[in-house]
Amino acid sequence: MWGWLADTYRDWGKYEKALDSVRQCLELRQQLENQSAVAQAYYRFGRIYQAWGKYEDAIVHHQQSLEIYERLDREKNVATQWDWLAYCYMHWEKYEQAIECEQRCIELRQKLNNQQDTADAQYWLGRIYLAWGKYKEALENFQRNLDLNQQLEIAEEVARCLRRIGFTQRLLAKESSEQSTSLPIFTQAEQNIYQAIQINTENDYKENLAYDHTALGLLYGDRLRLWPFDGPPLQHHISQFHHHFNTGFEYFDQLGQTGDRAEEALDMARAYLEVEVLADLDRAETITQDALQTFRNFNRRKLQAAALKLLGEIYRQRTQRQQANTESTARQYLTESLQLYRDLDLAKKAAEVGKLIE
Repeated sequence: MWGWLADTYRDWGKYEKALDSVRQCLELRQQLENQSAVAQAYYRFGRIYQAWGKYEDAIVHHQQSLEIYERLDREKNVATQWDWLAYCYMHWEKYEQAIECEQRCIELRQKLNNQQDTADAQYWLGRIYLAWGKYKEALENFQRNLDLNQQLEIAEEVARCLRRIGFTQRLLAKESSEQSTSLPIFTQAEQNIYQAIQINTENDYKENLAYDHTALGLLYGDRLRLWPFDGPPLQHHISQFHHHFNTGFEYFDQLGQTGDRAEEALDMARAYLEVEVLADLDRAETITQDALQTFRNFNRRKLQAAALKLLGEIYRQRTQRQQANTESTARQYLTESLQLYRDLDLAKKAAEVGKLIE
């Protein structure tokens, strides 16, 4: 009961109440001398702190859980805790530690001959490299994940990895300023995401489809950065950008995934800010303000910081267009973002915002 309450409070962003629930649960389990249950309680502490953006505290508690599972010789649980430690380090921007933890997870799962969980860890290793901006290494690990899941015939995971490969290829294409290099990669990315959509449509995997369509919308937005280029007319790409984002949002609405919808909406808003043929500062601001309110409702501090940064950039653009009373507003948003990133000990993100304030 206490564990269920803690998970519910965590998902609502009520972190103090979630912690109180786990403390009561832990106290009962310690009285019963149930070490496995105690390890699970420490794991729950870790999950709450990581959702709260307090990664150092999360790591301490996940480590405590791992050590208990090691003493109990529960290797499957130990591997899972290495996975969660990697997740925390990734979001804390400590990528080398994240990779080390995920590799420990992979080694243990391979030893246990757990192919499905090994494939999942390979996927997360790719996600770490992706967050680090090492796209080629990310693609190598996503391909290993794809190969394993194809062998295991797990359609949902195959589709998820195809989308992630397409997502990574899109970022790789953006790194090149040469259309002759980037456009073929965009085409490969598009093909992979459409393949994911086909699998997910056949199996009615709605959550996957939500992310598939927003990923495809983002891809069309990034291709529009290179306009003009040979191919379908401009209006086709613009309509595809809107169609796929809106389709993805409809799936999120059906699933009641308000927070996930808001996170994806930030990418749409940034396209309205940065892509010349889509430029619409009013729409970018409206979307970002709505997302910011959602993040505040759920106490998602890292996403609040991202939304505030984007609002600061939007108002800086307004300043450059000589709109009145915008410079101080831009600075206010950026300062709030900077403070949040500093509170979260995210040095890289804080440095990015700091440069915008200078």
